[in-house]
Amino acid sequence: EDVQEPIIVEAELTLTEYEKLYQEMRNVAKEASKSLVTVTAVSNDVDWFNEAYENLGQATGMIIGNNGVELLILTRYELVENCDGMNVSFVNAAIAPAVLKKYDVTTGLAVISVNLSDISAETMENISQAKLGRSIALEAGTPVMAVGRADGSIDSLMKGTLTSTHNKLSAVDAEYTVLVTDMTKNAGADGVLINFKGEVIGILQERHLSAAMQNVLSAYAISDIKSLMEHLSNNQDVTYLGVKGISVTLEAQKEGVPTGVYVTEVEMDSPAMLGGIQIGDVIQAINGQKVTNMCEVAAVLQRLSDKQNISLEGQRLTKDGYKKINYQTALSVLE
Repeated sequence: EDVQEPIIVEAELTLTEYEKLYQEMRNVAKEASKSLVTVTAVSNDVDWFNEAYENLGQATGMIIGNNGVELLILTRYELVENCDGMNVSFVNAAIAPAVLKKYDVTTGLAVISVNLSDISAETMENISQAKLGRSIALEAGTPVMAVGRADGSIDSLMKGTLTSTHNKLSAVDAEYTVLVTDMTKNAGADGVLINFKGEVIGILQERHLSAAMQNVLSAYAISDIKSLMEHLSNNQDVTYLGVKGISVTLEAQKEGVPTGVYVTEVEMDSPAMLGGIQIGDVIQAINGQKVTNMCEVAAVLQRLSDKQNISLEGQRLTKDGYKKINYQTALSVLE
């Protein structure tokens, strides 16, 4: 019996259908924007003529939690670190005062809070907590939207695609995946990267991986910073050791380098330096917890507290090969 070949009809989108497609994208972005706020920070200063004046700075904030007393909002730390006061403007234009809770200098992220008693019932009906997606399986070519202050202005929207999903940003005591897009980055741009389901897959970030990437929008992959967001939301400090490192590869292990985190940089006057850690050392455990990459280092540090004394195990290359070495130091909080 002959099998009939399927008939394929090629049809171009009409202008009406094209417009409808874009309207659907705008609706997704509009719904996601209910979880975004504009954070305004006020700093008092004095000019050359000894006249007092106010500096105003703004950034996007994302509603990430409600603990029954406060609404918790993720925003940029550099905006709020030295301000004399701040407020947030919600999607319905309602304004409420906010205070700084906790922050992370490495990523430049902070959590601020607004008392629920300062938010009207009407506003609560108009806002929502951000829906967080997964960034682990994202691939280049995935269509995305940037919302918030995507082009540097309030309530802007940009559309594009991911061009890279595997870039790594080496940070102090951590490592983060950075999502790179084909969208142009303008001064003051911030906000979030969402997929077409309206889920947040990235937090737009100021830092760039190289000079070639400083003009394109990039974002911290959401799966890499979820635990940090939760940590800050629970009003916990981010403890500081002060190392940058990479995982020891299988190739390096074949050459005799032990398994662990190979230290590539030690911050000046950091707990790591004071504890005797040197570039080239291989850290293998922190307080008895084995570590093989910087993500595991960050996870262990998040369970520790400021001024806590810790022990580290590792190995150092000598003229007779790698030898075990133990370190003792006290953690701090990076200001």
